[in-house]
Amino acid sequence: QAYAFLRHPLVRWKKSLTQPISLALALEEPSHEAVEPVEDGKFKSPLPDLTANLRYSDKWGHIQLSGFAASLRYNYDSNGNENHFLYGGNLSGQVDFLKKHKDYFQALYGSGLGRYRGGYSAGLDENGNIEPIIAEGFTLGVLYHWSEIFSSNLTYNYGSSEKTHGLPDNTVYRTSYFAVNFLWHFIENG
Repeated sequence: QAYAFLRHPLVRWKKSLTQPISLALALEEPSHEAVEPVEDGKFKSPLPDLTANLRYSDKWGHIQLSGFAASLRYNYDSNGNENHFLYGGNLSGQVDFLKKHKDYFQALYGSGLGRYRGGYSAGLDENGNIEPIIAEGFTLGVLYHWSEIFSSNLTYNYGSSEKTHGLPDNTVYRTSYFAVNFLWHFIENG
């Protein structure tokens, strides 16, 4: 839960602005993963989500700033609706050393990030009204190639999200993860 990993159907436009800098804009299929209020109704997103990223790539690696904006609407069966603005930002990058060593990082923050992390975008406040869930997370890691066929990866990540009412009892609000591995690449590109 500490990093953005889910992909959504999208239509994307990408342009190289200069030799090392590119810009991508996309319209994504909206997500409705949120806790429903007690009053009957249905979640609907009136517009596609808007995503953008600006990437700087060079011989040493890359750095990328990404973001999204979305609208979450709940249409009550009786009358009226609730509209909420969701947003998020993600700064990520990779630094390459000596063709064998890569350091990487990712940091993210925003409301509704659950849509990219396998969770909820909104819960309920103490009055039973819809409330976007603020989430944050970061990842740090190192990838090292010992030889053509052996490599190791060391990574740590941490993520948290606000506690809101109405979420299932098994909801994870805070998580951290540490891993080290040793890989044997016995097939080319494997």
